[in-house]
Amino acid sequence: MTTKRIRIATAADLNYVCDLQRQWSNAVGFLPRCTHRRYIDAESVLIATINGQPAGYANMIISRKGLLRLPQIAISPEVLRRGIGSRLMQTLTNIAAGHGCAAIRLTTREDLAANEFWPTTGFYVSLKTYPHNARHRALIEWSRQLW
Repeated sequence: MTTKRIRIATAADLNYVCDLQRQWSNAVGFLPRCTHRRYIDAESVLIATINGQPAGYANMIISRKGLLRLPQIAISPEVLRRGIGSRLMQTLTNIAAGHGCAAIRLTTREDLAANEFWPTTGFYVSLKTYPHNARHRALIEWSRQLW
């Protein structure tokens, strides 16, 4: 039997979060270790587990303007397509609703396979920009209205 859970990250999760970010460095971008530590200290990181083992994480920022932003979300490669991302998104939706947020937003590069996931969880493309970045890739802002 597989048990999937979502919990708030602790200091003991810092290495896992940094290692998973490194594995997905081409997709999630870079946040310094000290930034991940600040998110964890602020109880703003969720850890997904399967049978007690870390399987993914999501950093969140809840703004005073009623918006939950996702700076990063990553799933361990060996457990992709097992419902971990959906479980994280359901928990984030519940947290956002509990804080009275009107929407959840995140930004991705347009060339990522993960972009197929967002519409399956109620997100839509709210903005597409074409910045002069090193990879010459457009950025997609995904939004999900909560009310």
